[in-house]
Amino acid sequence: MFIKRIKTFLKIGFLALAIFFSGTLTAQENTQINSNLLNIYESELFSWSYSTFGGPSLNLYNQSSSPFFFGINRTMRTALELYPDTSQEYDSYKRKNITGTVLQWGGLAAILAGSLLPVMRISGNRDTKMIISASAMGAGALSLIGGAIVSSSALEDLFSAVTNYNRNKMRGR
Repeated sequence: MFIKRIKTFLKIGFLALAIFFSGTLTAQENTQINSNLLNIYESELFSWSYSTFGGPSLNLYNQSSSPFFFGINRTMRTALELYPDTSQEYDSYKRKNITGTVLQWGGLAAILAGSLLPVMRISGNRDTKMIISASAMGAGALSLIGGAIVSSSALEDLFSAVTNYNRNKMRGR
């Protein structure tokens, strides 16, 4: 029974990792467009680079920042807040990113707590502990999936803000 629970936990863990990293794959679609623009305007524009394990990386003025893991550095935040349209999209990114991160980490914590509950020495009925454990793990998985969806939407807002910044900069605003 214990080995079956570990196998279930591993399956949920691999599913969670797949969902967690799938949000980074959306960064690949805008890389070529931004690279072409950079050839014209040198380093005044944002550009994206992508690493399989690091996810998308945002570049501006020879500085690099990974919004998926470490957030955006101060210079990039200041640049995105220069124009009203990019500022609005960046604010939307920040709100969605915080929500998605809380949901993902909360879901991961619920999955971990649910998997540890049956092996803890708590008095009570074994069947009741298993139901509570399965419920916690299910709720954690749903929270993790919801957080991945919200985080992916946040990255789309960031991509849009960066694209609009580059357009505004090219128009000379």
